[in-house]
Amino acid sequence: MSLTIDRVLLHGATIVRPHGELTLSTYARMRDALLKCALELPRAVVVDLDELRVPADTTLVVFSSVRMQVLDWPAVPIVLVAPRELDRRRLARNTLHRHVPLHASIDEALTAVGDPPARRRTLIELPRNASSVLLARRFVEQTCQRWECCEHLPDAILVASELVENAVRHTSSEPRLRLEQNGGALVVAVYDDDPTPVQMCEPDLSTTGHLGLVLVDKLVHSWSWAPMLSGGKAVWAVLRRS
Repeated sequence: MSLTIDRVLLHGATIVRPHGELTLSTYARMRDALLKCALELPRAVVVDLDELRVPADTTLVVFSSVRMQVLDWPAVPIVLVAPRELDRRRLARNTLHRHVPLHASIDEALTAVGDPPARRRTLIELPRNASSVLLARRFVEQTCQRWECCEHLPDAILVASELVENAVRHTSSEPRLRLEQNGGALVVAVYDDDPTPVQMCEPDLSTTGHLGLVLVDKLVHSWSWAPMLSGGKAVWAVLRRS
């Protein structure tokens, strides 16, 4: 059985309506669809389960898995809607509702989500050449000074440099650098047009100055990546106050 996924915007939220079966063979499609929707930064991602068949409860973990991946950033709520009481009872037995909120209707889900928290966001488009790293470093420095979050500045500069250089080295697109301040956290995200999955590899010791994700992993609270609806991907890292 195939799986198709429809999306519609409603009151600032993305309503996801899957049709078909959630199985091991369609698990990745569901996961990637939810991640792509979350990276568009809606108010929430609301999954309407009314037309989704789930032969095995084990595949339901996709919803909690996606929620955990986007918990630090983009910090978009993932919520489920099950109009049929029988489905809600099944999900309650599965304990999924402990990790992902469950509601009886879309209106109820949107009311429960409420308004998103206030955030600061800024983005710069960079060239695909050696100057992009210097421009990224200046952008981070100026933004942190303007937002008065200079406690993040040294690590944020290093993280932005590595992520931008990765995009220039390993893709043929011009990277976009986004900074976001959310409470005490600073997020550094880099977008490119290449859907190739990100892998953390040991640095090439024959070169100097570029440690890639190995360095990022040691500096940040968390980092991850996901595909975009546009066809590319985003790689992000979250820095928190000590």
